[in-house]
Amino acid sequence: MMNFLCPHTNHKLEIWQFSDNFLIEPKLRILYYTKWRPLLYDDNYFLDEYKKTYGKTYLEDEPNIRILAKKRLQFLKPYLTHHTSLLEIGCATGFFLDEAKKYFKLLKGIEISSFASEYAKNKFLLDVECCNLMDFIKYNNNKFDVIATFYVIEHFKEQKEIFNFISNTLKPKGLWICSIPSTNGPFFMHHKEEWIKTHPEDHFVDYNPYAIKKILMLYGLKLLFIKPASYHQQRNKGILKKIPFSLYKLYCDMFTFGDTIEFIAIKI
Repeated sequence: MMNFLCPHTNHKLEIWQFSDNFLIEPKLRILYYTKWRPLLYDDNYFLDEYKKTYGKTYLEDEPNIRILAKKRLQFLKPYLTHHTSLLEIGCATGFFLDEAKKYFKLLKGIEISSFASEYAKNKFLLDVECCNLMDFIKYNNNKFDVIATFYVIEHFKEQKEIFNFISNTLKPKGLWICSIPSTNGPFFMHHKEEWIKTHPEDHFVDYNPYAIKKILMLYGLKLLFIKPASYHQQRNKGILKKIPFSLYKLYCDMFTFGDTIEFIAIKI
């Protein structure tokens, strides 16, 4: 596995003390899943598979996904100046891109699912290319002001290639908005055995906020803002489970404590 070296730091990976199914970068505490296997995003994922998890199909969940898209665009808005073009990697059925029409003149998406990409093109008349990210990296020569990745990068073993691609594809002062799972959250901290047991097979890497900040600098990127993308107070133990939610949210925002995180980085 990568010669047992972290693709970002080249530091030797060690077997994680809590499970030999993971290797850990000891300084930045990045976890790499040794049982990783890619997930097939066929038609069934956006219909039956999504419904198994959320109780409705991806298409039926459009109102909630659009609400989330609007929140992400509001998160991004204060940092937008000259930015007119956006690339979304893993754009699914195009709900985020459709909402982004209000902010950008040029929009492009890439999506591995033929079902989702065709839906985005036919329903919203979006420029969406059906392809694998690693193939797109090989032939894309276009530059963008903004790149969006929402729960995408953790699925790939080619972490260094992806970070390099994002940095090289952003225009000067370009922005990267990203959502990923985080190990600096209540589920990982307080229910580690369950976290290990339920770890998705298609998640290759698990980051934390500290690691993200350090890694970005290796690729000519600077962290502008990072925050929890979710607040699951019920997953805590002790005082954090009992305090008023307003105080809990304040604590989470202060320490980027969440099972998922969102960040904005700038190309420097």
